[in-house]
Amino acid sequence: VTLSSIAGSLLDDANQTTKVTGNVITLTAANAIGASDNQIDTKAAQLNLTTTNGSIFVNEEDAVSLNNVLASGAGNDVTITNTTGDMTLVTVTAADDVTLTAAAGSVNDDSNQGTVVSGDLVTITAQNGIGSTVANAEIDTTATTLNVSSTQSGSIFLRETDGVTLQNVSTVDGGIIVTTGGATAVTSIIANDAGANEEHDVNLTVSTGNVTVTTVTADDDATITADSGSIFSNNSMVTGDVVTLAASNGASSIG
Repeated sequence: VTLSSIAGSLLDDANQTTKVTGNVITLTAANAIGASDNQIDTKAAQLNLTTTNGSIFVNEEDAVSLNNVLASGAGNDVTITNTTGDMTLVTVTAADDVTLTAAAGSVNDDSNQGTVVSGDLVTITAQNGIGSTVANAEIDTTATTLNVSSTQSGSIFLRETDGVTLQNVSTVDGGIIVTTGGATAVTSIIANDAGANEEHDVNLTVSTGNVTVTTVTADDDATITADSGSIFSNNSMVTGDVVTLAASNGASSIG
C-alpha cells in the first residue's frame, strides 16, 4: 500500500477498527501523518513513513519492522506503538523526539550498526527485551537524551553513537548493557529482579569522554568503564553486589 499527500497531511478517521492493511505500507505527507490524539491505524509487516514538515503518529496492530521513518521539520516527532508482537528498528529519525512502544513484545535491532534511531529525546518502551546479545543487535541510537524501559521481563542492550544523558534506563526483571561514544551523564540506570535469582548486572562503557553518575543500581554487579576519560560523581550512589569503576584518567569518590 502506498499513500501520499503531496501538499497536506494524512489523517485517521478516528475509528480504530478501520485500518490501512498491507505487507509493506508506505505513507508520505508534506505535513503530518496522523495526530497525537488520533493515530493512523495500520496492520503491516513493514512501515515506511515520511513527512516533509510534520510529526508522525501511528498505532500498528501487530509485529512490525520500521524500515524507514522520517519526521522532518523543526519540532516534529515520531510516535509509534504496536499493540502486539515485536517491533524491529531499522532507521527512525525525528527532528525532535522519538517515542517507540512495543506494548506486548520486544524491541529488536536489525543487526546493522549503520542504521540508527535518531532524535533529541528518544524513548523506547517494551514489555520484554530491548536489543539482544547477538552480534551488532544492540539498539543503535543517536540521541541527546535516552529513556529506555522494559516493563515486565527482559534485558536492555544499547549502543549510543555519541555523548548522551541516560535519564532513565530500567528493567523490572533483566540486566542492562550500554555503550556510548561520548561524554555521558547518568541520571538513573536500574536493573531490577522480579524474583530472587540476583543475576542482573549493569554494565556501562563510555568509549570517549567522561561519565558523570547520579544513580546506578544493579540486582547483581555494576561496572562503569571510561575508556578514555574520568568517572565523576553527581551526589551519586552506585549499588551492586560487586561494583567496579575503571577510568583511564582516574575515578572520583562515588558512594
